[in-house]
Amino acid sequence: MAEEEKKSRVLVIGATGRMGQELVKASLVAGHPTFAVARESAFSVPHKSSLLRSFVDSGVTVLKASPSDYANLLGAVKQADIVISALPAAQYLDQKILIHTIKEAGCVRRFIPSEFGADPDKVQILDMDMGFYKKKAEIRRLIESEGIPHTYISCNFFMTYLLPSLVQPGSKIPPRDKVKIYGNGNSKAVFVKESDVAAFTISSIDDPRTLNKVLYLRPPGNVVSMNDLVDLWEMKIAKNLQKDYIPEEKLLKNIQDMPYPDNMEFVFIYSAFIKGDHTYFNIDEAGVDAIKLYPNVKYTTSRILIIGGTGFVGKFIVMASVRAGHPTFALVREGTAASDPAKAKVHEDFKAAGVKFVYGDLNDHEGLVKAIKEVDVVISAVGHDQIADQPKIIAAIKEAGNVKRFLPAEFGNDVDNVHPVDAAKKIFDTKVKIRRAIEAENIPYLYVVANFTASYFLPSLGEAGPWSPPTEKVVIMGDGNAKVIFNYEEDIGTFTMKAIDDPRTLNKTLYLRPAKNIYSQNELISLWEKKTGKKLERIYVPEAEVLKQIRDAPEHRKLPLSIHHTAFVKGDHTNFEIDPAKGVEATQLYPDVKYTTCSIVFLSMASEKSKILIIGGTGYIGKHIVAASAKLGHPTFVLVRPSSASDPSKIGFFQGLPGAEVKILHGDLNDHASLVSAIKQVDIVISTVGGLQLADQVNIIAAIKETGNIKRFLPSEFGLDPEKVTKIEPAASALAPKLAIRQAIKAAGIPYTLVSNNYFAGYSLPTLAQASPPIDKITIFGDGNTKGVFVVEDDIGIYTIKAANDPRTLNKTAPWLYLLSQRAHLSMGEENRQNPREDLPLRGRKAPLPFNIILALNYLVFVKGDCLSFEIDPSVAAEATELYPDVKYTTVEEYLSRVVSLVVYGGFSFCLVCENDIRVNINKIAYLATIFKPKGTLKLIVRDDKLMLFFSIDRSNNEIGIS
Repeated sequence: MAEEEKKSRVLVIGATGRMGQELVKASLVAGHPTFAVARESAFSVPHKSSLLRSFVDSGVTVLKASPSDYANLLGAVKQADIVISALPAAQYLDQKILIHTIKEAGCVRRFIPSEFGADPDKVQILDMDMGFYKKKAEIRRLIESEGIPHTYISCNFFMTYLLPSLVQPGSKIPPRDKVKIYGNGNSKAVFVKESDVAAFTISSIDDPRTLNKVLYLRPPGNVVSMNDLVDLWEMKIAKNLQKDYIPEEKLLKNIQDMPYPDNMEFVFIYSAFIKGDHTYFNIDEAGVDAIKLYPNVKYTTSRILIIGGTGFVGKFIVMASVRAGHPTFALVREGTAASDPAKAKVHEDFKAAGVKFVYGDLNDHEGLVKAIKEVDVVISAVGHDQIADQPKIIAAIKEAGNVKRFLPAEFGNDVDNVHPVDAAKKIFDTKVKIRRAIEAENIPYLYVVANFTASYFLPSLGEAGPWSPPTEKVVIMGDGNAKVIFNYEEDIGTFTMKAIDDPRTLNKTLYLRPAKNIYSQNELISLWEKKTGKKLERIYVPEAEVLKQIRDAPEHRKLPLSIHHTAFVKGDHTNFEIDPAKGVEATQLYPDVKYTTCSIVFLSMASEKSKILIIGGTGYIGKHIVAASAKLGHPTFVLVRPSSASDPSKIGFFQGLPGAEVKILHGDLNDHASLVSAIKQVDIVISTVGGLQLADQVNIIAAIKETGNIKRFLPSEFGLDPEKVTKIEPAASALAPKLAIRQAIKAAGIPYTLVSNNYFAGYSLPTLAQASPPIDKITIFGDGNTKGVFVVEDDIGIYTIKAANDPRTLNKTAPWLYLLSQRAHLSMGEENRQNPREDLPLRGRKAPLPFNIILALNYLVFVKGDCLSFEIDPSVAAEATELYPDVKYTTVEEYLSRVVSLVVYGGFSFCLVCENDIRVNINKIAYLATIFKPKGTLKLIVRDDKLMLFFSIDRSNNEIGIS
């Protein structure tokens, strides 16, 4: 009730008329206490009486009054804050009485007189309209002279007037053979649906920006010339009409020869389509633009269907359509949300924004036709793998017969002006075929050429492969001088929506060439160096070498490399002029769009880093990930138990790490409040908890779900991919919690990345992949030739942090290919070995914990080959060294030469020889102490009831001290 009292009380005069009833409805929808004035006679007219009853049922207060009944009219006005007149043209001058009642009542804060057409102060036909606009102007002057606060509504033509006949007076339907076009057909008129006029009017009544001003309604998609209308109609019926252009002189003669009021339709046509009275002037300080003031008002315009709306570019186009006020539809497959948590989140966002889902598939022709019949514009944003399927959309559009514009999946290079090779050529050739098919079917179209999407191509400074900016060196294709264009994805969506109803873009290519986003790679690098204050070493790769790299690259790398080649070597974004007969430039058509510049994006990239929380950061792999996060400049947080916060052996590692400061947060997996508190402070959560706590990660998932702010969660995996391995006990039981956590993450709809690095190099290489360091014999699993994957822990940290911020790894698994067979591993000094082959699982089950698990894992890797037994599916996984070729990882050979050597003491013995002091797993050091040969010096010291084990090297005599 209190809220209702805050709303202005709205009184509508002429409430039973076409415009009046829409104003009453809009006032109710906006929550205003609404009063409707009707004449006594209206209650005896069946359709008006029925309408008034419906008003009452909806909460409207109906009052009996009329301009001829001054007392009742004054009584009605005294109950209102806002008075809106919707009286018909024949009663315009009766508003003088209404003005007097408003003046006498003294309570009205705003009066909106009955105009709802062209601006009477701007029209150029005052000598031929029989006083139609003169009366409106007279009412304006009286309002102003009386000092009554007001707003004038200039909406021009209602959609129900002239538009249904395609501006053919005397007809109620559009022509099928001949059409009359008045003048040269180029003057633009404005059409707005009555309900939209009402919505904008009610939006303005309490707005101080519209006080004593004219509110102009000029929805961009609803501003059209007669030529535009005819073109659209011809496209819709797939037929060219015979055009009869009526010159101004002939139309004037027709007006003069016809009696009043029969000639008034022609007078309005003359005003709008020859004199251009709707649009010939710019809005000055006496007026305001309703579309700019109230972008939230969803005015009636094109209904849009986006196919592929959950994809990389598609989701930006969907949301741009919603922002532009279009009824927006998204074609989605049944069950997609249930099977894909990432898309489930997108679906939730779409629903919240008011997007309507249409369930179907490109292979369901009937479903496609049905969906397309509901809309006016179809936009395809399908991915590369479905571009060749777009003839199915074309066939459905052709059958539906109602689409006024089709935008195929482009949003990249202009495929009619490119010089591609290899995989890029295949994609571009397919897009060319789609273009020609559209044109052959005479479907109205628009091709959007956005060149490079900024968030995908800009962060690497144009390098093909890395996601984050280079820190030391940058690889440049060619000479680095070819000009390339970058567009932010939201801007692509905005420009696309501006163009879909614009007759200037019909059957043309829309080029997005924002002047501030056109750079050569050299210029781009210089801009980045200026932002960061750091110079990069530039490595130039000539075209011949680039082409060789493309030829030699694995299949999934050929496309990005060849796309970079066409832009950065061939200069295909900018090496041609736009042919005005075929294309238009977006920023020139729509100078009001404030696009995001590369400079702004770079400033954000240089200054903002994701905040990362590592849970389990004091553990074996956790420390490396913490160090990598700090090194790469991320604000880094580590969750530790309060009992560990004062333990130097737990948190001492984090002090003095290079890079960003590491902040310690107190909490526990079983303390929901502390988890929520920690997670609210960050953007990314990485769990590195140990095997005994894997199942407890459901507590992290619950906390992430509650906070709702996390951009990515990386659960504790860091080993074999549990979905790919052979099911062998006890390894299957050890990996089962990881599978359960994966399922829980997906069920919760949390964005994730799964890190599958297979074997830790520091854990497996020093023992030659044995369950314990060998003394006299080496066990080779299988024939010793099956390859495993080893990654140094520092590299795991770097790759993990890079992947955590990369959209290419969102909801994917990031494995590493880093290969070595066990036989190659052992080739340094083996003498005796035994070959148990397939009996290993049986012996593994009999071995004591934890060696039975280690033996089982070795069986999976070196006998079954589970590190490499599958191809990486690019739809669900990505390979880290290919995503981040700038990372200089440590090879197995480098690691062994730096950290581990085999030393023979009598028979076959094993020891560690290190260049620097390192921290080693305590069990391994203790075990080495029991097998070390006499040439070393061993010390074991117990302090404060704690076993302190570190080791150092005396290079002069190869002695190892353990203390």
